[in-house]
Amino acid sequence: MSLPAGALIRDRTHPERGYGRVMDTDEEGFARVRWPDGSVGAMRLVEQDELVHARLQAGQRVRLVSEPAGEPPSEEPPAPEALPEGTIVEAAASEPLRSYVVALGEEQQVLPESALEPLQAAVDDPVAALESLAWEGAPAFAARLGFLRALSRWFEDGFGIPAFLGARIVPLPHQIHAARRVLTDRAPRFVLADEVGLGKTIEAGLVLQALAAADANLRVLVIAPGAMSRQWLCELFLRFGEQVFTHVDASRLGGHDDAGLLSAPRLIVSTGALEAAPSAREQLLAQRWDVLVVDEAHQIHPDAGLYAFVRELASRSWGMLALSATPAKGDTRGLLGLLGLVAPAAYDPAHPERFEADLARRDEVAAWLDAALGELEQAREAGGALSGERIAARAGELGELLREDPHVAAAAARLVDEPDAEELADVLAHVQEFHRVDRRIVRTRRATVRALGTRLCERQLTTLDYEPTPGELALLHHVEALPDAPQGAPLQLALHGLYLRRALTSPLPLLALFERRRAALQAGIPASDFDPLAALGTDPGPAEEEHLLERVLREAPPLAGEAAWLEEAIQRTHAWMAESPSGCARVQAALRWLSRERRRGKVLVFAQDREVVEALAETLRDDLGPDVVGAIHHGLAEVQLSEIALRFQQPQGPCRVLISDELGGEGRNFQVASAVLHFDQPWAVGRLEQRIGRLDRIGRRADRPVRSAVLLGPSPSERGLFALHADVLEVYRRSLGGLEFLLPQVQRETTRAVCTGAAALEALRGPMAERVARERAQADQAYDRSLDASARQLEEASEQAE
Repeated sequence: MSLPAGALIRDRTHPERGYGRVMDTDEEGFARVRWPDGSVGAMRLVEQDELVHARLQAGQRVRLVSEPAGEPPSEEPPAPEALPEGTIVEAAASEPLRSYVVALGEEQQVLPESALEPLQAAVDDPVAALESLAWEGAPAFAARLGFLRALSRWFEDGFGIPAFLGARIVPLPHQIHAARRVLTDRAPRFVLADEVGLGKTIEAGLVLQALAAADANLRVLVIAPGAMSRQWLCELFLRFGEQVFTHVDASRLGGHDDAGLLSAPRLIVSTGALEAAPSAREQLLAQRWDVLVVDEAHQIHPDAGLYAFVRELASRSWGMLALSATPAKGDTRGLLGLLGLVAPAAYDPAHPERFEADLARRDEVAAWLDAALGELEQAREAGGALSGERIAARAGELGELLREDPHVAAAAARLVDEPDAEELADVLAHVQEFHRVDRRIVRTRRATVRALGTRLCERQLTTLDYEPTPGELALLHHVEALPDAPQGAPLQLALHGLYLRRALTSPLPLLALFERRRAALQAGIPASDFDPLAALGTDPGPAEEEHLLERVLREAPPLAGEAAWLEEAIQRTHAWMAESPSGCARVQAALRWLSRERRRGKVLVFAQDREVVEALAETLRDDLGPDVVGAIHHGLAEVQLSEIALRFQQPQGPCRVLISDELGGEGRNFQVASAVLHFDQPWAVGRLEQRIGRLDRIGRRADRPVRSAVLLGPSPSERGLFALHADVLEVYRRSLGGLEFLLPQVQRETTRAVCTGAAALEALRGPMAERVARERAQADQAYDRSLDASARQLEEASEQAE
């Protein structure tokens, strides 16, 4: 190969060197070549195949060089300053120098290769590399090809959303469907309304992980009840991409760094903190949030104080996820409130008239759809299909009902003439999708999950009655005889309830509480207008609740004769301790049951208060062994919590019993346990649902029932509270699904009644039973199937999950 001066060459063995320029040649076939790095060397051009005459390609970027005409190229590379750049359009001539048509702005010129300098791609700019047609050799090409194949596989395995693969979960079909439904919409603004226990938090976590993978600077605000807010912190870090969120509850506010805490780019705030600190709401409104997540959104009803604030936040956010129960058919305002969060421009609770009129029309469609889908399900369960006559009849009804939908009308007419079960199912899926109350509601029922082949386990209850010692009985009588709190005195009412609550545990934590209250009385009680009952009735988290109850001890005005009553109570507690050196009767009853049960499997033990957890753990370790008993509570660091929980989760590990405050009910998966022991009765029934829900999770084998054991002493107040939970709300035997909209009121009333005493609990039982029965009886069957994902959609998601 002989080339003239000015020709461009490439070294096929070292393509990374770029384009060389022939400066001059000699008679023996050698040439001096200048490379882009400025090096110049003699290279043989003849009788070899490593160096080749370079060919510039259309679209390649070049710079013009100013070599004097007729003179060989300079040994120095051309300076880039002020030299024009252009783009190769096409090749013009090829001998002896190649020429090219070059676009220079709006003009085109034919120039020889000696006047052109190919532009090198920036090594850190892949786009520039593509524009300059940089080959970079076969190894680099193979690496890129391998990466693209891996990326393609990620998209295939991640159902079009590769970020799903990073989640440390095995998602179920309905969860995949819900997350994809949100992420494939033009704006992620939806109500996630699965029935309780089906994993709404997992669906939201998948969405947040995918959005965060696409935008590392995504600003996210999660608002959740106190009892759930720590669960969000754990779940988002452990399961969804190790996302670091800042957690703020009422116990963390009131210091000098509130502004710093509330300005974190990824933030979890409890509803208790927002209710206790109006200034926190102002700070959150002053910031930009990309995505707002509201858990238990049905508790923030349009009539609730926080609704206007949350609606304003939602209207300013690009994305909005409301995790909620589905309102009953009669609760139009509740449904409008939810839709007013995800679509504030379309739905305004202040103007319900148009919504109510539209809802009446959709109710008619929903009722028909529910009946038609039910008929199809019955035929399928019977192993057959609808008769042609029934298909034609259903199609005729549908055509009349939805005459304004041309797709439905045409399909219905075909089905009347030519009945086809598959086509009817397709039409019903269309109606489900496009004639629902609103497409922004995504919901799956437990019945639908069972139809997809997932079996759910049942709940069982065992009561452990025990006989108290004389000292414990004397103390209980003394506490029950405490004078009632004055009417309209929430601090004193909460104090009354706190005394009774702690008396139903064990002596050491009770004595500590008595002594802190005595110290507060001796120091003097400051004037306070603090109302703890409102916050306690919202089911705060364990840290928040401890903070609230300590305020009650410090700020509650003295009850009538409390100082003398307190001294007597302290003496009786010491007597109780003296007669129970190896643990009180309640602890001994727990120990006897655990000794038997731990041979069958692992046991999760719950108590409401941190001090009770610590005292109970110490006693049980003495009898069962230090390696057998673990304990977690909100006062431990997250590293310690995770380590202890992991030891318990190991099926063959030595830790057989784990004692926890309500922190253990926040999102952790303890399916390894065979039973739950309730050392005390929490005031909020939602806490029992959370406790039992650590075992009652989708994925638990149906032949492993979730067994609850409940310790019961002689206290009328404790037995009255247990009767509400077990007989009225039935939480030990069934989930609270369907009662979510009633629960906030139930828990507020229960909190006030339990602080008042046994008579108030008994008076509450009848009216509450009527409301619960009415709520469950009125569970909206018409909405059930019309709001569900269609069978077609869930079957597709099921295939993806497999």
